[in-house]
Amino acid sequence: MNKRCSLILLALVLFACSKEVSVVLPEVTTGTITNVTAFSISAGGTVTSSGDSELLEVGLVAYEQVGGDPAQGVVVRAGLGDIGSFTAELTGLRSNTAYYVQAFATNKAGTAYGEIMPARTSVAIPANLEFQELTPITGYNFHQAIGFEGSPELQSLFLANRQIDTTVGIQYEHLFRYDLLNNSMAELYNPIVDYISKELQIINTQPIVIGSQYVSTYEFDLAGPPVVVAHTLRLSRHGSAQMNGEIYVYGGDLNGVDSDKIRKWNVATNTWEYVASLPTPKSYAGGEIVKGKLYVFGGQQEFSGTLQEDIIYVYSFADDTFATYYLPTALYRTYTAKVGELIYLAGHINPTGFDNTDLFFGVFDTRDNTFTEININLSDAEANSIWAMTAIGNNLYVVYGDPVNDVEELSQRQLFSIQKAEIP
Repeated sequence: MNKRCSLILLALVLFACSKEVSVVLPEVTTGTITNVTAFSISAGGTVTSSGDSELLEVGLVAYEQVGGDPAQGVVVRAGLGDIGSFTAELTGLRSNTAYYVQAFATNKAGTAYGEIMPARTSVAIPANLEFQELTPITGYNFHQAIGFEGSPELQSLFLANRQIDTTVGIQYEHLFRYDLLNNSMAELYNPIVDYISKELQIINTQPIVIGSQYVSTYEFDLAGPPVVVAHTLRLSRHGSAQMNGEIYVYGGDLNGVDSDKIRKWNVATNTWEYVASLPTPKSYAGGEIVKGKLYVFGGQQEFSGTLQEDIIYVYSFADDTFATYYLPTALYRTYTAKVGELIYLAGHINPTGFDNTDLFFGVFDTRDNTFTEININLSDAEANSIWAMTAIGNNLYVVYGDPVNDVEELSQRQLFSIQKAEIP
C-alpha cells in the first residue's frame, strides 16, 4: 500500500471514530388524562432525560388494543421538545372506544414510551347513519318477532326464528350464527313446535332463546342440540334484556292477563321470578338495560287490537320505581340496540298490515333522557322496514326487508338481508 492510500485510510478511520453515535434512548413518563370527549383525548408527558443526544420530537400516541404497537396508533406531536413537561390533544378518535395512551420522546437512538394510561371516549350521537348489506338471508317469519343478538366475544350475530325444516316439513325453532371474522353462516333446527315469537340473549357465549313456551340454551358453535325447558307461560311479542348475566323478560302475554309483568328467568332452577309490574301492559316493545335501569319503548298494550304508544317506561331495579318519558311519535313495533349509554331505536309508525310501515329511527340518550331522530339511508318504500336490531361495539346491525314483495314465488321464503352501519 503506498503512502497516499495509507493516509486516506487513516483519515477515514479517524473520521468514523470521531462521529457521534447515539445509543441511549430518552426517558419519558405519561401524565394524567386531562380531558376526554367523543373524538379526542388530552393528556401530557414529562421528559426526564434526553438520552445522549438532542430530542427530535415529543408527543402522545393512542391505540385501541392492549399490547398493541404504539407505532400503529394515532399520534400527535408536541414539537421538538426539551427536558420537562408537555401537553397535547389526540384528535380524530372513534367515539365510545377504549384507548391506551402513552407519551413518547425521540432522539437519534430511537423512540421511548411512557406508562400506558387507559381512557375511553364518550358516546356521540351521529347526524345520520349509512347502512350497507352485510349478507343476504332467506327464510320464514323474519318480520314476526324474531330474536337477534350480537356477541363481541364470538364476533358473531345470532338470529332465532320459526322456520320450516324441509326434511320433515314442520316449522321448528331455528337458529342462525353469522361469523363476522370469516363471513360464514351456520344454522341449527331445534325440533320443538312453538309460537312464532323468539327473544334471544347471549349469556357467557351461550345463545339462549326465550320462545313463547320454551327456553332453549344452545352451544355457541351450534355443534349439538340445545337444552330445552318448558317455561310454563304463553308469551308472544314479549321483550327481553340482560344485566349481570341474568335475563329479564317483560310484557307479551298471549292470554292478555300478564302483559304488564317484568320477570327474571332463573337459569339454575328453570323458573320465573317476579320483579315488578309495568304501569300498563306492553307488546311489540323493544327495550334495554343501562346502568341498572330497564328502558321500554313504545309498542302497544296487547298482542292486537290496541293502538301504538309513544310512552317510554324506565324501571329502576335499585329503587323499584318507574319514570315515564315520551317518544316524538307513537310506534307500533320497536327494536333497540345498546351502544354505551345510548339506546338506538327503530320503529314502525301507523302501519296498515305490512304495506305501510313508515320507518322511524333515532337514539335515546340515557344520560339526560332525551331522544334524537337520525337520518338513515334505508328506504321504507312499499313494505320495506327494519325487523330487528343489535350492536357489537360501534357497529349497528339490522334485519331488513320487504315481507310482502321480496318473497320467492314457489317456496315463499323471504329474501331479507342483514345490514351494517358503523357509528363514528
